[in-house]
Amino acid sequence: MLELHDTSKNGMQTSGALPRARAQLLPHPLSYRQVWSSTVGGAQPLFVWRPQPPSAAFVALGHVATSTPQPPPLEAVHCVPAAWAEDAAGPPDAVWDDSGLGGRPGSLWATG
Repeated sequence: MLELHDTSKNGMQTSGALPRARAQLLPHPLSYRQVWSSTVGGAQPLFVWRPQPPSAAFVALGHVATSTPQPPPLEAVHCVPAAWAEDAAGPPDAVWDDSGLGGRPGSLWATG
């Protein structure tokens, strides 16, 4: 978790510097790329999106899921500087897969 504060302002004042700092350090993605979807079997549709960072200097941590084929709002997530990220230690654990549902195969994994 990361929390940004403008120490020159108290809780009743608005900071002009904080939104600019947040936009530079933690930008929103430029777009999303749909990486998986399931609309099979009469269940609630599920669409999974990968945020596309604004440059190679940033990474997106994870994916966003929606129940509609429209991409989520760009403001739904922030990217972080690539220098702040590192590969997860150890192998990932399978949490779920869509075996038996038909359609394109998909699965969810957890790390850490």
